[in-house]
Amino acid sequence: MGWSERMRGAWWKVTALGRRRRLERDLEDELRFHLDQRAETYGANGLPDDEARSAAERRFGNALALKEECRDAWTFPRAEAVVQDARIALRALRKSPVFAAVTVLSLAIGIGANVAMFSLVSGVLLRPLPYPEADRLVRLTGFYPKGALVALQERSQGMDVAGALPGLAVNLTGQGDAERLTASAVSANLFAVLGRAPALGRGFERGDDRPGRDRLVVLSHALWTDRFGADPAIVGRTLALDGVDRLVVGVMPAGFHFPTTSTEAWIPLRIDPTQTEDYWGFGWMPVVARLRPGVERTQAHEELRRLVGEIAGLFPWPAPTWNQAAAAIPLQDDVVRDVRQKLLVLQCAVGMVLLIACANVASLLLSRASARQKEMALRASLGAGRGRIFRQLLTESVTLGLLGGGAGLLLAWLSLTGARAALLDRSWDGTEVVIDGAALAFVTGLSMACGLLFGIVPAFAASRVDLNASIKSGSSRSTSRTGGRARAAFIAAEVALAVVLTIGAGLLVRTLWGLTRADTGFRPEQTLAVSAYPGSGACDPRERCIALYHDLLRRARQSEGVTDAALASSVPLDGEQPLLPVELEGHPLSPVDATATLLWAGAVSPEYFRLLRIPLLHGRAFTANDVADSEPVVVVSAATARRFWPGQDPIGKTVRVAWDERWRTVVGVAGDVRQYEMSGRAPQTIAGAVYMPYPQSVAMDRRIPRAMTLLAKVPGPTAGVGQHLRGLIASVSPDVPASQPRTLDSLVDTATSEPRSLMWTFAAFAACALLLAALGTYGIVSYQLSQRTYEIGVRLAIGASRGHIFGLVVGQSLRLVLAGLAVGLLGAALLGRYLSSFLYGVSPHDPLTFAGVAALLLLTALLAASGPGRRAARTDAVRALRTD
Repeated sequence: MGWSERMRGAWWKVTALGRRRRLERDLEDELRFHLDQRAETYGANGLPDDEARSAAERRFGNALALKEECRDAWTFPRAEAVVQDARIALRALRKSPVFAAVTVLSLAIGIGANVAMFSLVSGVLLRPLPYPEADRLVRLTGFYPKGALVALQERSQGMDVAGALPGLAVNLTGQGDAERLTASAVSANLFAVLGRAPALGRGFERGDDRPGRDRLVVLSHALWTDRFGADPAIVGRTLALDGVDRLVVGVMPAGFHFPTTSTEAWIPLRIDPTQTEDYWGFGWMPVVARLRPGVERTQAHEELRRLVGEIAGLFPWPAPTWNQAAAAIPLQDDVVRDVRQKLLVLQCAVGMVLLIACANVASLLLSRASARQKEMALRASLGAGRGRIFRQLLTESVTLGLLGGGAGLLLAWLSLTGARAALLDRSWDGTEVVIDGAALAFVTGLSMACGLLFGIVPAFAASRVDLNASIKSGSSRSTSRTGGRARAAFIAAEVALAVVLTIGAGLLVRTLWGLTRADTGFRPEQTLAVSAYPGSGACDPRERCIALYHDLLRRARQSEGVTDAALASSVPLDGEQPLLPVELEGHPLSPVDATATLLWAGAVSPEYFRLLRIPLLHGRAFTANDVADSEPVVVVSAATARRFWPGQDPIGKTVRVAWDERWRTVVGVAGDVRQYEMSGRAPQTIAGAVYMPYPQSVAMDRRIPRAMTLLAKVPGPTAGVGQHLRGLIASVSPDVPASQPRTLDSLVDTATSEPRSLMWTFAAFAACALLLAALGTYGIVSYQLSQRTYEIGVRLAIGASRGHIFGLVVGQSLRLVLAGLAVGLLGAALLGRYLSSFLYGVSPHDPLTFAGVAALLLLTALLAASGPGRRAARTDAVRALRTD
């Protein structure tokens, strides 16, 4: 049969679906006609009517088989069989509503959690970046000054290279109330390299990052909409940013956030080779590149390693170790690096929950299959082959899987928003995480796979029918040895997976406990923080900013509800990193590599240590006499003193900022503060911490720090006081934007939000796993107890005590749990390697956590088995022995 004939036949079968009843009537009429004709023939040969009819039916054969053969001509037999099996499966499930409800709910929990996590993983890790040919975009690891960026752009043969310096805070003035914006300084070719053009106006052009042409700005879509009402006439207008008039040349499309989601405007990098220090020493930035046609990433990597060696020789000072490990990695990998491990660990965790649910359902199906032995035997006696029974039972399990998948999809849809808020921080606000076509395909495939996974063993066991034994047996003593072993294996597997998840949750609980109990080095209670952001010209000369903050501090102390006040360029856990390259006494710069030591360098007022109760361990704090023209002094942290002057008295030691000729004398040693994370970890590039009195302070741009945070001790309600402090800043200078008030307690809470969300997520998975494992243990012990009623009766009849029977049943469950516990402890030891980066103050193989979880699982098993054990102990021996 040719292709066209097959297509016509298939189309005829499709159209026959609408004529099914008429075709059935026609078939009945035609069969009746042929039967009547044959009966008339036998009657004409002299047979009586009854015998003629019987002979015709014998000659005609099995009418039902003939009907099926004829129906095959206008139907799709395999599809019909599947629909028929599904219909029978639904009828069977309707007859067992409790079993169906428990099974579907178990699967819904497992599948729903997996679909929600898949949507997060797909939206964050798998979805391509929103740039043309995003797979050809790479991130060049390491950081690059402007001179190195220009050298890469000029020398690279395989890449188009662009740079972006994120997190530049600028003041927008002259447009109503002063507003603080987050900008990024970018090379003129950045938008072209990424392949994204502005939605309005133009981007930067070649040469726009050169002096005299760089007073331009491109706005984000959100800023254009919120601040300027989506006015299309914004292009061509001039905006004052940090006192510099910049021409608006374009507006980027909605959803464009590179290099960070907080970026509200883009300004050109100022590329000026005549300014050696700025060109080679400041503004170190990450670099991205687009591979040119025909260039592979491995080629780009090799070229980068060669160019790094060449460019290191262009520095005006020795830099032999600069970017020695530089590599070209996919930009996608760089964007998701901070969240990848957490999402993958959680995806594995929800996968374990699903496996536990599948094992539980498989155990239920095995028990149900044993109870349906007579039904299967009857089907076999009526002609159903083993393959037909196997297919029917597998269809039932797949139907359960699809029903569980549908319910799980609803749970995932309801929980996705909460899961996204709990597991992704604000940097992912622009990322679309939805249940899309990929998630629907995933849930469909997962549901069918689960149906096959938990259904194949029970279906195989139930299809092995012994007709004689099954039909004759009415006894509860009959059981399948294979089914019993399989049920035991499923329960042990559930327990093993539950152990892994519970230990993971236990380690994270201990981590959060350790973080919340850790000594932060300061006291955040009843402390408000409001930041002020003077413009770039506000501190020229620097005495203007000193006077401004002196006045602000005086007014804050006189405010109602404020008992103390202080100033700081950065407060603990606020995410700011005021860094300075320094040389320390006893640690001169290397003549080979002149790279200076990098310290966190905070500018503070004298009251800072007192207000935050940071202890002064040695020496003195700052005083009002530490002014701009007095001897320059610093206070170092205890860790910095131990690192650079071990076993020595740090008081009197000196520190020099790399470009400054003056040495600053150490006058005090302050207690260590958890400045960056609650765990106490600091970036590897930062070697210590030093405090400077504000009038003597300096920032990386060699000027006095402009942005300062006003700290106020507020014993009472903070809401009204916070707004009052904002008003104070505006009254001191109307062109100085102020941040929203925040408490230091909220900064501490934010710092623990990630471990807290991870802990609660793992704890929820562990609770589900424990519940499913307990239900599974209870179910199998109860079922096996029903199969051993006669045996228990015999034991009681020959003198076994009630306590012995109770111990027998409970011991059976404990053997299963102990087997699973042993495997689970080994699995948890492996899991610890992947959780180690999320842990603080606890070993991945913490014996206390492992022992506690083992005890919890044993207690759970005892509780699950105690009910069946008590029922077994109350068995009536006489009634049990009469059981057939």
